[in-house]
Amino acid sequence: MLIAHGPLGYLIAYATQRYWQPLVAKPQHKLVFWAAAIGGIFPDIDLLYFYFIDSTISHRQLLTHSFLIYGVLLVLGLLWLRLIPYVKTSAVCLVLFTVGAISHVCADMLIGMAIGLSPLSNVMFGLISISWYRDSI
Repeated sequence: MLIAHGPLGYLIAYATQRYWQPLVAKPQHKLVFWAAAIGGIFPDIDLLYFYFIDSTISHRQLLTHSFLIYGVLLVLGLLWLRLIPYVKTSAVCLVLFTVGAISHVCADMLIGMAIGLSPLSNVMFGLISISWYRDSI
């Protein structure tokens, strides 16, 4: 969780800094990197539910592993960035937090399966669900 997903969020912030750096004051750049790294880790907050409340289902079947929630947050962050010009740092942090969380779900789908479209669908998606890949393992 911390070893894989946090650095992935950080690397996304690093790779996209030419887009957000002009919007954020230099002393606040570390805050943006932290937001992206925490966003990369955030979907695994459902492990608390898994370990302490109900361990009968995979934590990847819970709402925090859904693209829909992060899609809504991403749209809100981009609207905030566009419509409210004087709070750029907070909007950039929200956008990169969300992109970090989306990267987490995508990475989970590379090595396993996640719910993806919850609450609209309970279907698990992932590379393993693709028949040619599943049959080659």
